[in-house]
Amino acid sequence: MNSCLNRNIKYLLLLLAGTLLVMTFSGCSDSGSGNDTVSSKQTSLANIPGSLPHRSQFSQATLVKGEALYQKNCAVCHKADASGTPEWRIRDKNGKLLPPPLNGTAHTWHHSTTVLKDVIFNGTASTGGDMPAWQGKLTEQDVDAIISWLQTKWPEEIYNIWRDIEMRSMADE
Repeated sequence: MNSCLNRNIKYLLLLLAGTLLVMTFSGCSDSGSGNDTVSSKQTSLANIPGSLPHRSQFSQATLVKGEALYQKNCAVCHKADASGTPEWRIRDKNGKLLPPPLNGTAHTWHHSTTVLKDVIFNGTASTGGDMPAWQGKLTEQDVDAIISWLQTKWPEEIYNIWRDIEMRSMADE
């Protein structure tokens, strides 16, 4: 887990540095939108064979299912709006990590789909959390729907960075 986290941190730092360079050199663009980097990244990923669909392409049925499953199984700890516990970095009186936000404001988006599914299916007891294992209670399709719904809560730029992480993860497999 640490090597995965370290690799993702290094990648994010490189991505941030590259983004800053692009922003610096394209600051005089006449589009004035300020989102040129994000838009071009979206376009380039969409043109890669086997690339991930953009979240705007998620089916409505998947999102409805994901939200319903999230509200039934996850909202009790992570809150209905996926905002989690404000003090999620602090351990509770039993030494357990508190439920983090899943809305793009915490660390969830730093992880590939494989890691997210592993955490959902196996829980967080091994990493100091209190989340139960959902293996045998939720299907892989259920978990995919929940993750898809959560990703609609992430800011666009965060989702695009996650897509880059996911594409690199897929390339490494």
